[in-house]
Amino acid sequence: MALSFLTNADFPAIRAAIRSDLGASDLPDVLVSYALGPASSQVAAIDTQAPWPDGSDEAQRDHDAAVLYAAAYLLGSIPQVMSERFQDYSYTLAPFNAAERADVLRQLAAGLLAANLGKTALQLMRSTSMALAPGGRGDISDSGPSVPETLLIGVSLP
Repeated sequence: MALSFLTNADFPAIRAAIRSDLGASDLPDVLVSYALGPASSQVAAIDTQAPWPDGSDEAQRDHDAAVLYAAAYLLGSIPQVMSERFQDYSYTLAPFNAAERADVLRQLAAGLLAANLGKTALQLMRSTSMALAPGGRGDISDSGPSVPETLLIGVSLP
């Protein structure tokens, strides 16, 4: 059974993490409920020692990190247009960048989970896998098709 760090009672906290003036009419409960599972899964994937005993500082940090991850997941779904006028159409956008705010929320959550694991937030956010892009490392020998012979006139190759 998957761990769940969040309940319906956390909806106001998730909204407040996004923006303090956000209400249920701006971000409905149904929409917020979609973020509970992914946020809890993210926390469980990072804090492999969870669940902690109820009431412990570690359990509270897991909960708070799940709230922040849920808010980060939902930032793209809130309205960015704050007001509109339809005569000659003018609009006002939200006073913050949603992508930057989501990054900040993820960093805050990683910082909370780092305290549980005795690591730094940077260690938790570091990628755990590496991949080599196609094309090699700049070696001529592995750069793809060979150089046409017409370009090699007057050049001696080893």
